[in-house]
Amino acid sequence: MDTMLLYQGYGSADIINECKFSLLRLYETYKTHEQKPPVVIIYTDQPEAFTLYQTFLSIIIKKVSAHQIQQWKGPHNFVHLVKIEVIKDCLSQHPGKIIYTDTDTICEKPLTEIFQAISSSQVYFHEYEGTLSSPSFKKWKRFFETNTIKGMEDFSPLHIDLWNAGVIGLETAHLPLLNEVYALTNNLYSRYQKHIAEQLSFCYVFQRHRIKIKSATTCIFHYWNLKEYRQLLARFFEKNKEQNFEILATQSSQVLPQKMVAEKLQYKSYSVIKKWLLAVQGGTWSINRYKV
Repeated sequence: MDTMLLYQGYGSADIINECKFSLLRLYETYKTHEQKPPVVIIYTDQPEAFTLYQTFLSIIIKKVSAHQIQQWKGPHNFVHLVKIEVIKDCLSQHPGKIIYTDTDTICEKPLTEIFQAISSSQVYFHEYEGTLSSPSFKKWKRFFETNTIKGMEDFSPLHIDLWNAGVIGLETAHLPLLNEVYALTNNLYSRYQKHIAEQLSFCYVFQRHRIKIKSATTCIFHYWNLKEYRQLLARFFEKNKEQNFEILATQSSQVLPQKMVAEKLQYKSYSVIKKWLLAVQGGTWSINRYKV
């Protein structure tokens, strides 16, 4: 069965930079392990941004127009519906196994183990985030205690496990379920416009069909909580705009986000007093402390 890595990279320069950096790390990781990277499929409105990368990676470009993207956002203009449509379109045209990743992800080791484990009864998401009834999702808990959503009649959504959908590994057998995910996301978002409506819908549908969900964190790092990293990537690509692909790939190891995420989260955990003391000493956390 064919295996493919899927991205949606459209719109802002920040998203394009994230996608390019993810490709650099994919190339470098597989090169380090002396393995051939999987075929990459990118849905983008800026194909020219990836011309350099096509020489070194097997990349299929799917050009999408602004009109198509807007259509895919659906009647409520929900950006995360585009992800569902992209996955549906890809699996329809390229049967096999795919790992969809958001652009703010990094391949840390070859994806072989995930591709091999994907089956009709098992899929992959990025990481487990807790049950919907936990204190972390108290607003959703209040919503579902007083609202009934079409498509969620089989069991209470408060009983589902929520997984981060920045990574989704699945296969052609799951294609019919994506229509359910799309319909449920539309119904849910029309009633409660929160950005995790699509993620919640994915989890509900797969768990309703008794499909096991596993974590992709053994292979993929997702820096969703480091939006400041976009500033650093802009500086990285501007500084190295004259460099060839292989030099870019090598130098990408100098600006990895893993340590930055850990240090930012540690700083956020400090008390107000400790943050004030650090500010006095010039120790406030900032993306500007990291150089390219």
